[in-house]
Amino acid sequence: MRMSIFAVLLCVVAGHSRAVEGLYGVSTIGAANTEFSGADLTSMSYKLGIGYQIERQWYFEAGFQKLANDSLATELPSSMAQLQDGSMPLDASALYAAFLGKAAGPAGELFYRVGLLKTDTKGQQVLQGEQSCALGKGTSIALSAEETYTFCEFDEGGIAGVIGIGFDFFIGPRTMLRTEIEYIKGENNFTASAAYLGLRYNF
Repeated sequence: MRMSIFAVLLCVVAGHSRAVEGLYGVSTIGAANTEFSGADLTSMSYKLGIGYQIERQWYFEAGFQKLANDSLATELPSSMAQLQDGSMPLDASALYAAFLGKAAGPAGELFYRVGLLKTDTKGQQVLQGEQSCALGKGTSIALSAEETYTFCEFDEGGIAGVIGIGFDFFIGPRTMLRTEIEYIKGENNFTASAAYLGLRYNF
């Protein structure tokens, strides 16, 4: 839902961009290693953003990013094969806002990123025995009189900080190739390390 709203906003801004100097759009794809409350997942990641040059050496950029995209179960596990102790599917996305300091050169622009994210993290975990879930709510599942599991589900929002560094290479009059790495640290021990490759278009 957040991504579709942001995509519509990007199209609207693009349609009126000729009158706005210093505006650009960026789309990147890559991989992220995300850790949260015991989960450790490496998956495809992507970002969609809009930026604006607020000063000669500074940009402001905001957008949406998907950090983890693991399928969550739609119902309680019903067999032993599905009950893997400690397993945790994870889905994590964020809205971000950041300042980018830049240094221009003949090949393009070197930049560093400092910003904040509003994270939304959904996950599930199976614990052996009757235990309390670290996050969210738990459901007890008894396979037999001696064998019990706890199925935990959570949907947590939070705030995180991000730092990153990258380079935008000139490849056309208005088009640049973006490369970037970043590190994210937030509430409930949320961390993510990501690398991206994509396109930036200067309107």
